Amino acid sequence: MQRLQFSRLPDRGTHHHLAVTRLGANEVTLAHTHDFPEIFLVTRGHGIHWTNGRELPVGRGELAWVQPADRHYYRTGAGSALELINLALDPAWWKRFSGLYQPRMAPRRIADGHRRLGESETAELEAILDAWLTDQTNSNLRQLEVVARLLRTLETRPEAARGGVAPDWLAKWRAELATGANIGAPLSYWQKRSGRSPEHLARTCRRVYGIVPTELISRARVSWVQERLRRGEDKVAALALEAGFQNLGYFYRTFRRIAGATPRAWRRDQARDAAVPR
Repeated sequence: MQRLQFSRLPDRGTHHHLAVTRLGANEVTLAHTHDFPEIFLVTRGHGIHWTNGRELPVGRGELAWVQPADRHYYRTGAGSALELINLALDPAWWKRFSGLYQPRMAPRRIADGHRRLGESETAELEAILDAWLTDQTNSNLRQLEVVARLLRTLETRPEAARGGVAPDWLAKWRAELATGANIGAPLSYWQKRSGRSPEHLARTCRRVYGIVPTELISRARVSWVQERLRRGEDKVAALALEAGFQNLGYFYRTFRRIAGATPRAWRRDQARDAAVPR
């Protein structure tokens, strides 16, 4: 596993490195550790964030704090894509910042921190970071304010601790779900396929993945629809019904929450991104 050093990052600023990362289907970022802390905001799509041996499903609005020396990477599945904004902090700057600018802020309070934001909060932070990306000459004071805002957001109403290794039965259940086979089967079918009671399934999913089984199923269904849209199919309503969404209004709300855009806008963005060289 590669170890990154802040002093060797390309195109870095004096104290920070801010960039956008885009992953298509079945792509993975460099598995690495580093000598600096990082903050990530997922702005589109969904995928997996692997950190220190645990996997966490992530989607639009997922704000993450990665400590120095943590081992991690992001990856996507067969029918998913992911876009995120990454802010790396110079370790010497971070030490001064955490000790002086925010004397109450202890790094362990936000260690391995993940928080799923609401749409309005996600859009606000995305706009702030986009403005910084557009104007890399922002003043040091402005950069201090942005970093402080991100960390305060992470500390506010933190989600329950998540993680741990998934038991074999849950890993197999999730792998079967991800294949897309029987994707349109009712929720009762998937609950029975786990071989556990609905209560046990829900409790274990929350402990390992931080979300309930119905959310995992919804994400798999949206991923299946995305793959069909990527292949050129355009009958969105028919795809939604085939994927198991019986209520089209609920489908559109769920798709937008997970993918960050409506089905047609998402497909249009995919076509545009495919035409732009990496």
